[in-house]
Amino acid sequence: MSNIYGTIGFSLLQNQDLEIFYKVRPKYILVLADIHSKLPYCDNQINITDWFYKNKDKTNIFLEEVIRNENIKLKELWGESEHTVQLKKFFLSYPEIVHATDFRPYLIPYSWEMASIVDKNYSLEKYLLLLNQFFNFEDKFSEYEKLLDNKIITKHFNLLKKNFNQYLEKYSIFLNYEILELTNVKKEILEEINDLLDDIMEWYTIAKIFSIDPDKNIIIHTGLFHSSKIICCLHSIYNYKIINQDGINKIEDLEEKKINSGCINLPKFIEDQLFLFSN
Repeated sequence: MSNIYGTIGFSLLQNQDLEIFYKVRPKYILVLADIHSKLPYCDNQINITDWFYKNKDKTNIFLEEVIRNENIKLKELWGESEHTVQLKKFFLSYPEIVHATDFRPYLIPYSWEMASIVDKNYSLEKYLLLLNQFFNFEDKFSEYEKLLDNKIITKHFNLLKKNFNQYLEKYSIFLNYEILELTNVKKEILEEINDLLDDIMEWYTIAKIFSIDPDKNIIIHTGLFHSSKIICCLHSIYNYKIINQDGINKIEDLEEKKINSGCINLPKFIEDQLFLFSN
C-alpha cells in the first residue's frame, strides 16, 4: 500500500469492452483528484511526484498541465502548493513520458476575466474565432483531427461541437458586443465559454488516452472538478466501470467530507493491476 501525498481521492476504472477494444484502449484508468491548494501532511507519506517518478516507465501519466510552446506565457497559480509545483517540474523534466491535458489557453486569445487590462476591442465573435477554428480543424488545429479515428471519440467531439453551435445561436445578438462590455452587462455569456473550454479539455484528455500505447494503463491527475467529469464521461460514453474508489471524488463530497489529510492510501492490489497488467 502506498500513502500518496498530493491527492484527495482516487477512482479506478476498468474497460468493459475488452474483447472489442483489445489492443485499442487501456484496461485500467486510475483518476486522482486534487484541489491544487496546500494540503495537510500525513504520516509515512510518499509525495505524488516521487510516486510518479518511481512508476514512470510502467504507465502513461496525464497531468493537468498546459501544453508548452514559446508563445505561451503562464502565471503560477498555485505557488503555495508544494505538490503542485513539484508536479509541474516533473512534467517539464519528462515531457516525453508525461502528457499535458490542458490546451485551453490555445483556444482563446486571453482570459476574459482579464479584459480590462488586456484588450478592450475584442468583440465576442472575434473572441470565439479560435474555438471556431478548433471545431473545424482549421489552421493550427488541423493536427487534432487525427484524434477522431475512434468512432466514440468522434461522437463525443460532435456533442461538444453541437453545444458550441447552440451557444452561437443562443447568443447571436451579442456577437458584436465587446468582451469588456459583456463582463458588466451579461457575464453569464462569458462564463458559459469557460464551461465549453472545460468540456473540450476533458474530451481532449480522453482522446489522447486512446491515441497512445494501449499496452500501458493510465493515471490521470487533475483538479476535482475535471476529474469528476472525466470519470462521468468514461462511464457514460466509453463504457468504463468504477471498480474501486476512495476519498473525495465529486464536488458534492466536499460538502459532506472534511479534508483532514492530503494523502490517499492506494491498496497494493490496485498498484499491481495498474503496473503489472499488460495487454
